[in-house]
Amino acid sequence: MFFLFGTTERQLERGVVADRCPECRAFRWLTVTEHRSVWHAYFIPLGRGRRVATSVQCRRCGTRFQVDDADYAEILPTTARDELSLDAALALTRPDIAERLAAIDALAKLPTDPAYRLADDETGRAHLKGAVATLRELEAAGVDSSDWVTRFSRWPRLEPSERDILLAELRGFARASQI
Repeated sequence: MFFLFGTTERQLERGVVADRCPECRAFRWLTVTEHRSVWHAYFIPLGRGRRVATSVQCRRCGTRFQVDDADYAEILPTTARDELSLDAALALTRPDIAERLAAIDALAKLPTDPAYRLADDETGRAHLKGAVATLRELEAAGVDSSDWVTRFSRWPRLEPSERDILLAELRGFARASQI
């Protein structure tokens, strides 16, 4: 008697997450796919099989890359793309990144008028706004910006020359990170 059995690869779409796309270098919706190895007899699957890997695919550029399940706090249903904003989904799926982005956004609300200045500091406000945008780009590219947030939190207490040095350091770091 002849028995035909073996293994086959199956892919199961599990849902979506919000995370960084390494190709787009931005936060995007990613489709989560589970790859399984399943035993079969006469090409009929026997059970669910074992999980081999989990991958995500960017909904914009199509880049697929392997991830660890533990990276995500939650995997959302596919309908979440229509129901949630990307920021809200990021808070649900990657709360660690959402917290860092919230800390970066809080920098924009810092007072830019140090006590030793008399007038409103429009230049300082514009520079701080540019620094916040650069820090968000760094986060989207996968660079942990926690140290930069700490340094920029002292912005109201810095003198103009110290601010210029801090901004120059950030620009140099961003250029070196190819942002």
